[in-house]
Amino acid sequence: MKFTPLNAVSDFKKAMDGLISSKYVLSDKHISEVFRVITSSKVLFELFQYVTEGFDFDEYLNVCFSVTPDGKGYFTPPKKEEDFLALVFLILKEADSKNLDLLELADKFFPSGGGKQASYGVFVTEVFIPFEDATERAVLKILNAKIEGEIEAFDNVASDEETMPKELYKGENSDNAVTDKAVDYIEKTKGVVSSFKIDENTKDEAKYILDALIDGLKENDMQKVSVCLSALDYMKKSVRKFKLDMDGLTMAIGEVIND
Repeated sequence: MKFTPLNAVSDFKKAMDGLISSKYVLSDKHISEVFRVITSSKVLFELFQYVTEGFDFDEYLNVCFSVTPDGKGYFTPPKKEEDFLALVFLILKEADSKNLDLLELADKFFPSGGGKQASYGVFVTEVFIPFEDATERAVLKILNAKIEGEIEAFDNVASDEETMPKELYKGENSDNAVTDKAVDYIEKTKGVVSSFKIDENTKDEAKYILDALIDGLKENDMQKVSVCLSALDYMKKSVRKFKLDMDGLTMAIGEVIND
């Protein structure tokens, strides 16, 4: 079936519904399916790349997930919808990487009195369901505005209310931010992708992500680099003949980051 943005919305909702209706012990595979859908859709990938650019995940995590003086945890969502999308997307990414335990997060900040699984149910209701709805609204707004590929249109979704500060991870452009060697490696990787026996749409998506990866390195934007690497990794897992050398790519990028 030919890919269209509306198909992407439908597939995303189906993947999110699977995550929402599953028990915590089965959530891992559903999170992987959500990421597979995102990385196979240009409009979804651009959306989440845009909202996470410069987003201070640690700051928002600390502000939105708080504890009262008597030790009771609670959740306050960001006022701007784009920040809510970024926060939940990165929570999913961290959970998938085993850097964050969703059950512990739910138990601490969404207490239900019915045990951890019940708290996880509250977490799903207050976080994942609004995330699914907000993502659909954002994509449809982009499509209805007829600004395909220009995610800046999403600025109009945000409320005019005062919001939390948003410090950029992105540093100044500099010659040290990326080396010719790394860029050359990524460009050669695009050539390798062209040789894969996969459909042209998947090739185009992979090359788009690789270009975004180069931009992230040049801008010293580690959030963008991380999102791009995750997208390529999920594409490799979900497309049988997509035999990308992720170890080599990660090593080439690591040399730049650690330079």
